[in-house]
Amino acid sequence: MTKLLRFFQPSHQHTAFSATLLLMTTVMLSRVIGYAREAYIAFAFGAGSQTDAYVTAFTLPDFLNYVVAGGAASITFISIYTRFLAEKRDADAQKTFSIIITVMTAVMIAGTILTEIFAPQFVRWYVRTSSRTRSNSVCT
Repeated sequence: MTKLLRFFQPSHQHTAFSATLLLMTTVMLSRVIGYAREAYIAFAFGAGSQTDAYVTAFTLPDFLNYVVAGGAASITFISIYTRFLAEKRDADAQKTFSIIITVMTAVMIAGTILTEIFAPQFVRWYVRTSSRTRSNSVCT
């Protein structure tokens, strides 16, 4: 067990195996915590307008996070960044890091601003309800 925990130390020099193990473990832990959160919400609130409001409010930020942090952008960044480091091109690696982080931050800020502006329209589209009262209560 101590041999396994050694992989998670920040000072540990990671190999492809240990980096893969670390990534798999953190993703699995994230999924378990997410499941526990959803199970608690279902237990505490059941099916109703409060739960609908929570799901609707959580959907768009979660999608933005997936696109910027967990999607193709991060996968592409990691492969380019590690290739530069492996080729001992530290200046190129730092420049790439700076550019990607700047673009990701700009996309997140723009996405957040657009989400704030168009939240009522998104809720009405996402909830797809004919009752204006219900969709308006979700927006407030």
